[in-house]
Amino acid sequence: MRYFIGVISTICVAIGIGGLISQMSRGLPEAQKNFWAMSVTSVLLDGGMIVWLLLFLREENLSLMQAFGFTRQNCKRAILLGLLGGLAAFWAAEVFEILSESIMNLFHLKPDAQDLVKELQGNGLGFGQRFFWAIRVMVMAPVVEETLFRGVLYPTIKQLGRPKLALWGTSLLFGLMHANMVSFIPLTLFAVLLVFLYEKTDNLLAPIVAHGVFNGTNFIMLHLST
Repeated sequence: MRYFIGVISTICVAIGIGGLISQMSRGLPEAQKNFWAMSVTSVLLDGGMIVWLLLFLREENLSLMQAFGFTRQNCKRAILLGLLGGLAAFWAAEVFEILSESIMNLFHLKPDAQDLVKELQGNGLGFGQRFFWAIRVMVMAPVVEETLFRGVLYPTIKQLGRPKLALWGTSLLFGLMHANMVSFIPLTLFAVLLVFLYEKTDNLLAPIVAHGVFNGTNFIMLHLST
């Protein structure tokens, strides 16, 4: 519970500081202003969650390797399943996003891309800034988010005797966290797949790799289309 409260507090502080930076950089071009606000928010989120995780593991007298299965003999299998799962999830998400957009159009709701997608679709970012987002999206986000959702929240709720709540609660929270109506259903279903990979391998490497491949494929396709 302390870990969860710490994570929520970190999210609130990071968003608040990001908003403050956005207000202070009004003189910059829109793309640059958004970059600095979003990048600072992301760094604070990732850094804060890692600190809380290390404190959590220290209390439990566990190492990262012990806690998340990295020392097990099935690492190669976990990586392979992660690669296949990430690629399959990318194409499935494309289909579900099209369906989501169609449903929203029926109800006269305007489909809108995630803020980061709109930022990357613009032409105001330099190579260094795009490289930063590539590392954030393909490496840092998968590690931090999988550690939080599949590594801590899911097994904690499951061990309380609530396996269905653990599965669907963390998956819905994962979809909601990205704050986008179009991607909500695809990301929620993707989170269910990530739980399946974790359960199948008992190794957090599988969902981390799948998440990284999923994000990386989206990142590459986004740049090819602009």
